[in-house]
Amino acid sequence: MRNVQFLSSVADQVATTGRLGYPYECCGVLLGRDLPDGNRLIDRVVDVSNDSAAEHRNRRFAIDGMALARIERSASSENRSVVGFYHTHPDAPAVPSEFDRNHVPHWEFYTHAIVSILGGLDATMRCWSIDESRAQFREELFQLIHTGREMVPEPAKSHNRL
Repeated sequence: MRNVQFLSSVADQVATTGRLGYPYECCGVLLGRDLPDGNRLIDRVVDVSNDSAAEHRNRRFAIDGMALARIERSASSENRSVVGFYHTHPDAPAVPSEFDRNHVPHWEFYTHAIVSILGGLDATMRCWSIDESRAQFREELFQLIHTGREMVPEPAKSHNRL
């Protein structure tokens, strides 16, 4: 199981975007890098428009391929990589839906952060990856990393309230 480390400011940005976008699903691209110890650091997020049809945006998300290509080029110039994606689940748990299982690319490399937004206020994040051989999601542990004079990690958990 991979341990995903989020800068707390990045996790806060994702939660704020989800709360502001409620009751619609919001989405974005996670940028960072894999560390020598096998952990993954997510130190930037790029919010993107939900390209899903307007009548489905409360339960679906889509990311424009051209926008993703621009983000990948920009990340590369910053010595970062696209390491995953996030989307919100308004008034639903932070677990992959049947739609997610059928439409998220089945590439094990990516982290999929799902943020439950309850009533437009409460936000809980969980991270997942896909087992390519079985096309099933498996949960990843993650830590919030607080920055200041030094990076201070919280203990890794399966989910965090934001």
